Amino acid sequence: MLRFFKGKLRLPLGDVTNGTVRGIPVRQGRAAVSLTYDDLNAYLAPRRLHVAPDNGALLVTGTAQLPLVGQVSLSAPLRIATSGDGVTLVPKVVHSLAGALPAPARSLAVDLLTVRVSLRDLPFGVRLDSAHVASDGLAIAASANDITLPAQAVGPADGAAGNPGPVS
Repeated sequence: MLRFFKGKLRLPLGDVTNGTVRGIPVRQGRAAVSLTYDDLNAYLAPRRLHVAPDNGALLVTGTAQLPLVGQVSLSAPLRIATSGDGVTLVPKVVHSLAGALPAPARSLAVDLLTVRVSLRDLPFGVRLDSAHVASDGLAIAASANDITLPAQAVGPADGAAGNPGPVS
């Protein structure tokens, strides 16, 4: 879900008073993007991985077939990194029920538990700025510059027909 919640905009006063606003130019806008744990886990199901909040952090668990070890259950607390078009969840340290993993297996386990979620098709050129763990999923802060929102997408700010909100 993508929700714009703040921005700077300018509208011609005549368009506002005549009710002829067709588009709302926004110089700078901030948005909130939600990625629920249910959606994230559905995305990870083919990889046999599962993520969940764990005392304010994010934990990934799963099973993997590793060289020199075989089938093993793994878990790792995750570091969350954002780029302009995606979120990457990177294991801080990998834990195994099989005990300490040999270096080649440990390296492969880190690769297997790293999760990249591409969000490059967000509307209006929105880019991701940061993310953190929330109770229901990842809360991602995003922003965009120099966009035009359709007037009907914004709706009346104060309930008055044709009023797109404050004019600066």
